[in-house]
This record gives sequence, C-alpha cells and structure tokens, in this order.
Amino acid sequence: MTNFLTKVVVSSAVVLAGISFSATNANAASISGFGSPLSAISGGTVIDFETAPSGDFEKITLGNVTFTGVDARLTIGSDYSGEYNNPGKSIYNGVDYAPNQFKFDFGSTVNAFAFNFGASNTPWRLSSFDVGGNLLDSRIIAPTLASNRGDYFGISANGIKYATLVQQSRNDDYVFIDNFTSTSVATTAVPEPFTIVGTLIGGTAALRMRKKIKDTNKM
Repeated sequence: MTNFLTKVVVSSAVVLAGISFSATNANAASISGFGSPLSAISGGTVIDFETAPSGDFEKITLGNVTFTGVDARLTIGSDYSGEYNNPGKSIYNGVDYAPNQFKFDFGSTVNAFAFNFGASNTPWRLSSFDVGGNLLDSRIIAPTLASNRGDYFGISANGIKYATLVQQSRNDDYVFIDNFTSTSVATTAVPEPFTIVGTLIGGTAALRMRKKIKDTNKM
C-alpha cells in the first residue's frame, strides 16, 4: 500500500532559496542542469550504485568517494527506481527520513562533482571544502518535488576534499542521490551570479505538488 504526502505550499520566499548567489571562492561555481551530470562534467567518473551492495551503512567507500550518513545510516537500494531523478539503485534516506545530513569524502581531491537529486520537499544546502576544512562554495538546492527530469546539482572548485549535503528544514524529507560524478581535471569555471534551480518564481504565487511516499509497512 502506498501513501501520498501532499506537498507543502512553496511560497516565493522558499523559491528564492533556490538561488545560489556569487560563490565564496574565486574559482568556484555552482553546477546544475537536467539529464546526466556528465553533461556538465565531461570525462568524469560516475558512481551509479548499480553494483554497490544494498543495505544500510554508516559509511561506504565506492571508488574515490566515501559516502557517510552523518546523523544516521544511509541506504543503498532500488526504491522508486525510475522515478524522482532516480534511474536505478541509489543512495537515499528511506521512510524514516534519516539521515538528513550526508557527507562525501574524496580519497584524492577533485575539482568538480555533481549528482542527480530527487524527491526533495525542502531546501538542502550543498557545501564543498578543501583539505584544511576551508569552505570553497555553498549553495541552496531548492525542492525538486516530483520532477523526474534528471535534475542534477554540484560544485566546481579547485581542490575539493569533501562536501556536505544538509537539509535546511525539520520537515520530513525522503530524497535520492544517484549518478555521483566527479573529476580531478583542473577547472576554470566562472562563478554564477545566481542560478534558478528547477523552480517557478512568480511574486507570491505558490506551488502544490504531490509525491508518493512508501508506506512503512513495506519496510
């Protein structure tokens, strides 16, 4: 049995959270688009989770990336495959909505990364850091709602050692991360003055959407 969770009204104030203003580092820039993250990171290495073990993990290393559920175990599996920018197996936080903080540690520094991100009801903050823990760039990812257009998000900055993805609301949010793509090729990206990410801005107009949420009885 599948429950339906009505999307909360997304006001213009929340929509504005989808704008990423000038980067915090001179050579940093936000990455976003629709389809495959390889569209933005040509020649990058893709982790699609298809051959990763399924289950719950505090952390798991795949290739050059260690994925960590900061405040709870993350899940790798096939829930809602083909929906919510989730073409196959993916990382997600399941019907318990935890973790609401993810960390991505790179074994060797990268200069750009991006991933498909789906089903979010609330804004999430994506930040990248260098080997000294200094912030390179930070951006807000606006809710992707029921989109299945392949929404992807990331950051381009020289010398990224790790990144964090943190929910910005206490509301429950069941999200998917797939096709995590990164490259160590040097970047010369120009910082974006702002980016509107998959949302509609219209004064005080509001948007209501519906998203399927798996019933806990199916766990």
